[in-house]
Order: sequence, then structure tokens, then C-alpha cells
Amino acid sequence: MSFEWHMSIGRATGIFLLGCVCNGAAEASNRHDPSLPLEEISYRPVGKLIYLPVRVNGRSRRWFCLDSGAPESIIDQAAADHDGIAIGIPGMIQGAGKGSVQAFFGPPVRLRIGKLTTTAEHPRIVDLSPVPLAVRADGLIGADFFEKYVVRIDTDRHRIAFFDPRTFQRPSNAASIPLEDANHRLFVELYLEPRPGSGALRRLRVDTGSEDSVDDDTVKNSATVKTTRLGNGLGSSYVGFSGIYSSVGMGPYKFSHVWGPAGAVPIVGMEMMRRFTLTFDVPNGVLYLEPNRHLNEPIPAPPR
Repeated sequence: MSFEWHMSIGRATGIFLLGCVCNGAAEASNRHDPSLPLEEISYRPVGKLIYLPVRVNGRSRRWFCLDSGAPESIIDQAAADHDGIAIGIPGMIQGAGKGSVQAFFGPPVRLRIGKLTTTAEHPRIVDLSPVPLAVRADGLIGADFFEKYVVRIDTDRHRIAFFDPRTFQRPSNAASIPLEDANHRLFVELYLEPRPGSGALRRLRVDTGSEDSVDDDTVKNSATVKTTRLGNGLGSSYVGFSGIYSSVGMGPYKFSHVWGPAGAVPIVGMEMMRRFTLTFDVPNGVLYLEPNRHLNEPIPAPPR
């Protein structure tokens, strides 16, 4: 989900949220080939979303959603209360829905995924219970994590791997597109064509916390437009529009008859990205794409 922070005290740089720099060190139990991942685990698919088993400060395992649309990692307020994590300065955050919700600064916490441990220096604490997910998330792993490691997501096998950016070797058969990191917000350019001959490159947020295909206002110019309930994240849902793009280009790959909503924030979500093994090399500004067996599956219409 995509978010923006509005703090009541002090200055914030920003899961549903567009807003922690994750500073930490990977810990591996044994020495290993530097070309291999620091850690690789299976993840839990929830719809099109990615849930990871996370231990916060060494406590019991919790399920966090991998959400590149959140600039900083987030801990659900109930989980923070249960684990004794102090709640700090309050503020407001803008999510995928209308309006703002309350959020708090938290103290630095250790996040452990498998053998990989890092420190979230500035986690946010937010009540995630209103978010309409099939499985409630205890937190979000945000863009701060992508800035620390090269992250490879095999959406077909439901595997995720984390590499040291200094020794990572690019996949030999992958296409690549530029990946921009602007203030903990990740962007790529996709070619969106609402009608034949009317296409243009559009700068979209990369949002692994969204199950949408692409969200952009240009869909209002398509030949087929209908009303759709939008939001489905933090904040209130609202009635908006969706339509059918004549085509969408993602690097060398072209998709036809693409349903997409006119969301509040232009994004590319997991309905589009699940068609690839994705390798996010944020430190070097590259997103690698390797198509899988889902590449040519039709893109469904958004729910009413």
C-alpha cells in the first residue's frame, strides 16, 4: 500500500503508507559463497500479497506483509502493545483510502527473518486492524528493507531471497528496467496506452502491498470506464473509476486488455508483478524481470 506521513511534532521524511531507514547488519550462522543469498525462505502467499515470518526483538513469530509502498517499516499497534514496544510521538499518515489515520514513532527494533537480522531505526506504529486483508498483518516490511539488500521474489514458487548488494550477481537471462529510489519511495516507468495510439510513459510507485495491476488517472481516457470502490487500505474506501488499457508496457513485455483503477497514487501492484520473478536491486537502481508461467494470464476487472 502507498502512504504519506504528516507528523504533528517535528519533521518526518515521510503500507498501505507512502512514508524508516533500515540500518542493520545481516547475520549468517556460517560463512558462505558471497554470490549466494544471505538468506532464502519460503513466504506465505495471501492472495497476491507476500507475508513473511518476522521476529521483533527476539519475541514470538509474527506475520509481516512485504510492502514496498510503505517508505518505512510498520508495526501493528496491538503487536507493539503485546511485545512492550514503546509508543512515541504521534502523527498522521495518509493511506490508500480517503482521510488520514493516526501513527506513532517507535524506538529502534530488531527484525529477524530466518537467519537475517536488521535494525529498523524509525519504525512506525499504526493500528492495522481496519485494513481489509484476508489475513491480518502484524506489521509491514517497507522500502527501507529494499534499500539495504538486493531482494529477489520468486512469485511462482513463493520464495524470497536477500543478497548483499556488494557481491550480488545479476540474473543472466533477466530483462532490466531502471528503478528509482526517491526518499524511500520506489518508482519505475511503464508505458500506459488507454486507447490505441495514445500511450505515454508514466512514473509509477512500486507497491508490493497492493493487489492491483496499475493505478493511474490516465485510465479515465480508455474506451471502457466503470465506477469502482477504491481505497481498501488505511483510511476510508471511496467510489472512483476503473477502465481497460489498450496495452501496458513493462520493459520489453507488453500486456493487452489491462483492467486498472484510477487510484489516488499512481502505482504498479502485484497483479502485474506476480507474472515475474522480481529482483529489486535498489542500491544500483535496477529492477530485473524474469517471466514465469503466469505471464499471459488475463488481468481481472476490479471488484465493484
